[in-house]
Amino acid sequence: MADVKNFEESASALYNLGIQQFKIKKYKDAIKTFAKIESLYPFSELAVKGRLIAAVANYEIDDYVSASDLVDDYIQMYPNSQNIDFAYYLRIISKYMQIQDIDLDPKVAYEVLELSNEFIKLFSNSEYAVSVKKGLTNVRHHVAGKEFSIGNFYLKRGEYIAALKRFNVILAQYDDTKYFPESIYRIYEIYLALGDRETSQKYLSMFQKCCKDSIWINLNKQ
Repeated sequence: MADVKNFEESASALYNLGIQQFKIKKYKDAIKTFAKIESLYPFSELAVKGRLIAAVANYEIDDYVSASDLVDDYIQMYPNSQNIDFAYYLRIISKYMQIQDIDLDPKVAYEVLELSNEFIKLFSNSEYAVSVKKGLTNVRHHVAGKEFSIGNFYLKRGEYIAALKRFNVILAQYDDTKYFPESIYRIYEIYLALGDRETSQKYLSMFQKCCKDSIWINLNKQ
């Protein structure tokens, strides 16, 4: 019994120290303290709580990779935690902050897109759902922009089939982004260039119906 009591007191003392360090924004010290709890008392309830707080501490010092790694492990190890929705949310925003230049590496942006959709399905009533939806809109524009830039690249090179694939992705998946109107217009141009006037007219009609306020309407009138 004495050993159990000492165990609980030692774990509790470390946890309280980590909390105090976190509260006064000594995040690096808090991270070390919670790591110590994890090392000494890996299966304790305080280790579970500490891991999540350590992830937040890493986020606060802009170490988004460590934050997302910690919370990834947390989600796998404690899927039934009462804070699981926050853990999913923290993972999303940690990944989101890793999106630098989508032209260099779009992988993270696509991952955030997938994680955000997963969150909305799993935790539609969570207090973090509104924030995730807002971020999802930004990421969708981000990803659509990447698809569009690749489509434009192929179009300028005269690689029409490759360009069509990219623009069609925007039509199918990102019709709520600013890239939707021009994508329809570019598809119209491609079919015109390929000599398929019937299909080109179909896309022109679609464009004229859904994109009346687009600058590309005026371009078509010139």
